[in-house]
Amino acid sequence: MSEYICDNCGNAEFIDETINKVFNIKNKLILVENISVLLCTHCQEPILTMDTTERIRLLLNSDIKPIKHIATEVYEFA
Repeated sequence: MSEYICDNCGNAEFIDETINKVFNIKNKLILVENISVLLCTHCQEPILTMDTTERIRLLLNSDIKPIKHIATEVYEFA
C-alpha cells in the first residue's frame, strides 16, 4: 500500500509520471517541464512529493536561466 492518499478521490494507488506545471509567482507565469509526480490511477490527480516540491522551489529561486521563452494566448472566462 502506498504511503500517499489522493486528496481528490481517496485512492492509494499511483504510477510514476512526468507533467508540466505552470506556477504564478508574483504575477509572473513560469512553466516547469518534466516534473516527476505520482499520478493517481483512479482520477489522474498528480501528487508532488516533498522532495520534488523542494527541488522546484530551489530551481525557481536559483540563478539558473530558463531553457527557453514561450508566448501564450490568454483568455478571460467571464
